[in-house]
Amino acid sequence: MKNRYISAAAVVCVCIMSALTVLGPAQAKDPAPGNEVVVTVNGIQITRAEIDADIEQKLASVAGKMPPEQLEQIKTRMQEKAVDHFITKTVLSAECDKNKISVTPEDIDKTFGEMTKTLPEGMTVDDALKTSGMTLESLKKDIAFNLRVNKLIDANVKQPAPPTEADVKQFYEQNKNSFEVKESAEARHILIKTSKDDDEKVRAEKRARIEKLRTQLVEGADFAKIAAENSDCPSKSRGGSLGTFERGRMVKPFEDAAFSQKINEIGPVVETQFGYHIIQVQKRTPATQRPFEEVKDQIKEHLERTAKNTAVREYIEGLKSKAAIVYGKK
Repeated sequence: MKNRYISAAAVVCVCIMSALTVLGPAQAKDPAPGNEVVVTVNGIQITRAEIDADIEQKLASVAGKMPPEQLEQIKTRMQEKAVDHFITKTVLSAECDKNKISVTPEDIDKTFGEMTKTLPEGMTVDDALKTSGMTLESLKKDIAFNLRVNKLIDANVKQPAPPTEADVKQFYEQNKNSFEVKESAEARHILIKTSKDDDEKVRAEKRARIEKLRTQLVEGADFAKIAAENSDCPSKSRGGSLGTFERGRMVKPFEDAAFSQKINEIGPVVETQFGYHIIQVQKRTPATQRPFEEVKDQIKEHLERTAKNTAVREYIEGLKSKAAIVYGKK
């Protein structure tokens, strides 16, 4: 029996391109005795060892950079999805073959070039490949597969009817919370850090220090200068500026002050889990509701994309229903 690895990038909608895969397409030897087959699709199988080995490879770049328990959670989620991804890719590959769909090297190179333009500034292709645990060869194989599937989808999935104005309006009315702009504030602060190891004397000294700084500010001292010279927050390099933040983003004591102080007032010292703060609110913007006219095009695109995704999923499920799928023993 043939074995084939499978991309763990979910096949969704018109664009099935993904640079992050769990299993890249490749031909493999028959599984070693005792290596259980997880699933067989139309005579093509994948084993537990193949899934696990490729997951380990793809996670190698992040091993040691996150807590072990978090890494295990990610690994478990990837394992759970790998079987369905294998089935999906296998039936799609067979259907592409049946429809004699092919792509040229020029098609692959063009798509690859477009992908490289979307990389973050300063990141090279090699950097991206290392991060995803892929090789250039496996990435280009995935590009070829995705291009073939896009052609298959375009040829076999009927474009859903565009949403009407009434559809768009109904979605807006039923999801108004999604179009709320929360109340926001623009503020700067000075922080004197405290630690759980600080005894009462140390905390009292820090409190006295920040109260002295507040007095200087009330008497007219330059806030940015005082912050730069005294604050324990990285914002000191910006004169203490925290920029604009929405309600719900800051710890409660800080938020309560930021959304109640008078504009430009040097507020009283506020204590949080991080330490003692002096806060100056420079601007506050009330919560608003984005009007329908402003968001209707965005809603229309969302509804069109959702309808297309649904049509693609139904098409893929139809292919699966016709496939010979045999699951191995647990």
